[in-house]
Amino acid sequence: MISMNILLIVFGVIFGLVVLFALGTSGFVFFNVFRLFNRVLKDAGQHQDESGQAAHVEKKRKALELLAQQPAGSPAFKCRGCGATVDSTAELAPDGRVRCNYCNQWTSIYQ
Repeated sequence: MISMNILLIVFGVIFGLVVLFALGTSGFVFFNVFRLFNRVLKDAGQHQDESGQAAHVEKKRKALELLAQQPAGSPAFKCRGCGATVDSTAELAPDGRVRCNYCNQWTSIYQ
């Protein structure tokens, strides 16, 4: 009778180890598959961000070119909100708007 109990305990321990090994292996596989899919989705999103960033840089370059084309003797660009002179330290948006350093209002340079 004692040998039967020992035999059941040994088989129970072996079965438990096999189950734990199977769970650990499947968890490792699922984790790696999930990580792989996550990386693929992240790379795809990064590619879209790079193309959007290139368009953003191109728009900003065009706006800077427009400001650079002003003749040397022309008056400085004035803010339409407060009339302050907008200098080179003003923030420039890609769509051609500048933020006045005095009143923080956005004004378009195309108008």
